Amino acid sequence: CLPLFVSLINRKFIISLAIVVLTLLTTSTTGLVVSIFMVAVYFLTQRVPLKLKLLIVIGAVAVGLLMTHSDLFEATIDKANNTELSENERTGVGLSVLTQLNAAELAFGIPYHNVTDMYADHKLRIQTFTFDSGGKEQVFVPTFWNIWFTYGIIGLILYLLVYLEFFKKSHVLLPYLLVIFVKMFSDPTSLGGSFFFEICFMSAFIRWEQSNIHQKL
Repeated sequence: CLPLFVSLINRKFIISLAIVVLTLLTTSTTGLVVSIFMVAVYFLTQRVPLKLKLLIVIGAVAVGLLMTHSDLFEATIDKANNTELSENERTGVGLSVLTQLNAAELAFGIPYHNVTDMYADHKLRIQTFTFDSGGKEQVFVPTFWNIWFTYGIIGLILYLLVYLEFFKKSHVLLPYLLVIFVKMFSDPTSLGGSFFFEICFMSAFIRWEQSNIHQKL
């Protein structure tokens, strides 16, 4: 989502359109949702001339027609149509675990290193959302739920406040931040390298934005 965000901020809309089309060709359902969501949020929240908005709407309609009438996107459409959200591990595991935790675990986190360890100790019933990794059964847990279950609701709030602070410093980051929030329910990145990369990028972006403001003064 980063290249798409950068191209939108710099108003390189032809590049943005190319990125969206290439994303569709990858058959990634998450990529499809994230791309459409980011473009929509950008044009709803940022100051864009009406003519450009109309051009983007025309471009979006063209892409939509291409998707429905071209064999190039057949695999992407089929994958999206066959995705059952209630049974998909990216969306279902969080609610499944949530209903099995007590109040203390929800507030302060589970007494295990992660959900997989709790499942291995037979404290959870999650058969649909497990996969084998190196001979060990793992539980797929997206970032939002993983932070909550590991550190409790207090830890989750502190985690989300980090992103809120960046939004306070630059509202231009809103499309990027909202996409990050959406991806929290599909990607199991948690506090790994992706998190620190996001922090570094947003810090650099705010510096760049502030330097541009000072140059104009």
